[in-house]
Amino acid sequence: MADSEKKKVMIIDDEESIHTLTKVILKDYEVTSALSGPAALDLFAQGYIPNFVLLDLFMPEMTGWETFAKIREIPQLKTVPIAIYTTSEDPKDREHAQEIGAADYMVKPAKRAALQAKVAELIQ
Repeated sequence: MADSEKKKVMIIDDEESIHTLTKVILKDYEVTSALSGPAALDLFAQGYIPNFVLLDLFMPEMTGWETFAKIREIPQLKTVPIAIYTTSEDPKDREHAQEIGAADYMVKPAKRAALQAKVAELIQ
């Protein structure tokens, strides 16, 4: 598959180690990283449109919840699946993710096969 045909995945997470690990796991995708909500929103404002977003909840500057809401305000990104990718195992967070329409809720670090399968399923 040529690079131009690769599906685009964006990771929004303040931990660089998560970006590194996720890029290795999702090597079949074109993975773009943003270390904060505002950094991701800057990329979207420049016209970047991913096929899928992995979004951390706990970040400085802007939480994942705030980032999710801002992404959904961008017309071109309204239908892009956004999965919450977090260390939180709080049922209230999982419930809230469902309520706002997150594509999925994954606790990190995810197992390689589970993450690959989930992204492949949700990116279709």
